[in-house]
Amino acid sequence: MSFSVTTNIFLRSAYGLNRNYLDKKERQTASSDMLADIDSKALQKSIKSLESSTFDDREDATETNGKVKDFAKKMKTFIDTYNYTYDSASKSGDKDLKKAASSMLSLVKKYKDQLEKAGISADSSGYLKLSSSARIKTTGYFEELFGKDSKFLQELNKIPRRIQNHIDLSV
Repeated sequence: MSFSVTTNIFLRSAYGLNRNYLDKKERQTASSDMLADIDSKALQKSIKSLESSTFDDREDATETNGKVKDFAKKMKTFIDTYNYTYDSASKSGDKDLKKAASSMLSLVKKYKDQLEKAGISADSSGYLKLSSSARIKTTGYFEELFGKDSKFLQELNKIPRRIQNHIDLSV
């Protein structure tokens, strides 16, 4: 795995009852199909969480909490669930799951400029990372890319559904 994950309440919530698969040891013992299913469901939850954010140009009143800090955690959760889904699908022996990972990568390339403006880049392996210099002060700027009308998230959300439908059919 060439990405790091920082567990927070939003990530644990995205994985729900499957949060034990956030542990590296648990992931190593699970089948790739099971991980792809679990990860894709968590990705869908993180997309929904981002879409339901409140977007405006106000800064948080304090340094420790507020909607901007919550949004930053939601965005980090989105990146982590994206990376886990991409990882489990791309490492699968199943050609349809590999195709889903390829679709994820193609979508990231399509929206590369918008993602980079938001402080998100893809490394050479296809994993997303948040720039260490990205400082989210307000959420207004992110509405087009992560709001409920986001074309990027609408297109991306189709991929986890395909993963789950394929796994349901193959089981």
